[in-house]
Amino acid sequence: LRKVVQLMNAHDASPSGCCAHDLTIVVTTSPIPSMPSTALLQALLKSFENVHDLSGCLVIIVCDGIGTVLRADEKPNWKCSRVNAEHVTAYQEYTANVERLAKCQQQRCEVMVLQERHGCGLAVEAALALVKTPFVMVAQHDQLFLRNFDAGGVLAAMRAQPAALRYVGIQSRTTLRYKERVADRFGIALDRFDATPDLPLLPLLMYYDKPHIVWTEHLHERVYVPGVLKPGDFVEDVLGRPQLEDIKTNGIDSHGKYGTWVLCDDDEVPATYHLSGRKVVADAGGPSQEEKALIAERLVSE
Repeated sequence: LRKVVQLMNAHDASPSGCCAHDLTIVVTTSPIPSMPSTALLQALLKSFENVHDLSGCLVIIVCDGIGTVLRADEKPNWKCSRVNAEHVTAYQEYTANVERLAKCQQQRCEVMVLQERHGCGLAVEAALALVKTPFVMVAQHDQLFLRNFDAGGVLAAMRAQPAALRYVGIQSRTTLRYKERVADRFGIALDRFDATPDLPLLPLLMYYDKPHIVWTEHLHERVYVPGVLKPGDFVEDVLGRPQLEDIKTNGIDSHGKYGTWVLCDDDEVPATYHLSGRKVVADAGGPSQEEKALIAERLVSE
C-alpha cells in the first residue's frame, strides 16, 4: 500500500528545538507542474528555519499516489490528481528526488510514498502511522513559513487546556485582522481565549487544511472517523464548511465543541504564505529567473 523510507542524519539524532519531543511535522506533496524538481519543497523545508521552536522536530514528507491518468490530449487537473502519462514518469522521478533531498537535510526526515491516491486529508492520516508525538503540525508543500511564531507557547497552552484547544491555526493572509473580518462578514464578535493572556488566540470558525498544530489524539478520534473522508477529500471541505455553517446559524456559542483556534500574533505580516504549487513551474535545476521574481514579488506584496 505504501513505501516508507526512513532518513536520518546521524549528527542530528538529538532533537534541539523546544518542540522536538512533542511535535511532528507532516508535509503533504503530490503531482505538480514543477516536478521532477523539488524546488518548491526545498523552499518549504528551508522556511522551517524561520520558526525557532521547530528545530529538531521530525519531518514526515508524504508523497501522495497518482489519481487518474488521462489521454495525451486531455488537460491535467492538478488539484484532482488527473495527469497525463508523461507526468507519471516525472512524478516517479520527483519522489526519488524527494528521498534524496531528505537525506541531505539537517532536520530529521522520513519519506512515505503512497502507491494509491489518498488526497490531502487521508495522506495526513497515513502519516499518523509514523507519528509518536502528542502533537502534529500539518503543512502542504506550497505553504511557506515567512516568520517566527511561538510554537512552544502554542503547545504549552494546548497542554494546559486540552479540552478547549484541540487545533491552533498558524496565521495566514486569510486570518490577518481576523476579528475585524469575521465581524464585518458574519456579524460575529470574537473574544480572545482568556486562559492564555500572553498568547493571542481567537476562535477559528472553520477547520482549515492550511498549516496548523493539532492534537494527534484529536485527529484519530474526531477527524479520521471511519467512513467520513473519501480519497481526494479535503478536511476543510468535509468538516470545516459544515462547522462554519453551524456557527453562522447557531452563533459563537456553538464553537466550543470544535476546539479550533487561530494564533493572531501579527495584524500585518502572516506567518505562512500560499505559493500555489499548481502555478509554479521549475526545471530540473530549480526555479527559473522568472519564477524567482514571481516568488519575490508575492512575498513582498500585499
